[in-house]
Amino acid sequence: MPLTRAEHASLRLVGREAMEFTETAHIATLATAEFADAAPTYPIVFADNKGRPGPCALLGLDQGRNQYLMPNGHWLPGAYVPASIRMYPFLPMDSGDGTIDISIYEDFAGWSTTEGDPLFEADGSDTPGLARTMDFLARGVAAMARTGDFVDTLMDLGLLRRGRIQVRHTDGTVRILDDFWAVDEGRLRTLDLAELARLHENDYLSLIHAHLFSLHHMKRLVAELADG
Repeated sequence: MPLTRAEHASLRLVGREAMEFTETAHIATLATAEFADAAPTYPIVFADNKGRPGPCALLGLDQGRNQYLMPNGHWLPGAYVPASIRMYPFLPMDSGDGTIDISIYEDFAGWSTTEGDPLFEADGSDTPGLARTMDFLARGVAAMARTGDFVDTLMDLGLLRRGRIQVRHTDGTVRILDDFWAVDEGRLRTLDLAELARLHENDYLSLIHAHLFSLHHMKRLVAELADG
């Protein structure tokens, strides 16, 4: 629901260190600004996002299972945590007029009215903590806008193709994963100089290479999933 001073004047936020809320998440939206941090840890793929492909960190090969969440509810040590996860329990939306609208997930277990960090001061103004959160959310919205331009370019150049992974479980069953897209390396090699210049001028070639490099993490996820 929308975050408002009138509705949430007494709302407080208890620590967000635990990540149990990601237990059933198998993808996490990524901005292109995160590719360099995410590529050493996750396969970066393009998954359906409101009817069009969008870059995501692939957290698991089974829907409903996050392979980067440990049994103690914390993230795998040393692994980059995508900004879309760190935003929780807030959800920013571009209002279209240069500002952002903030909503909150009401079912988040860390909301309280008696303990934790307040969102608003007694006079209704933002607390320093909320101000920092708002700045983080605003930067995230701006980063996603730039990410949209990157995806538009890939689609315009015909660089995205549907991927396909086969997972053979130890019990003999086979599962086919084909609900994501990746950059077509064959098509990339056929681009003419003008098309390559378009990618280079926007610093998109480095993003493509980070994405392609990251796909080697698929082997680990496949091995873990096959072993159950």
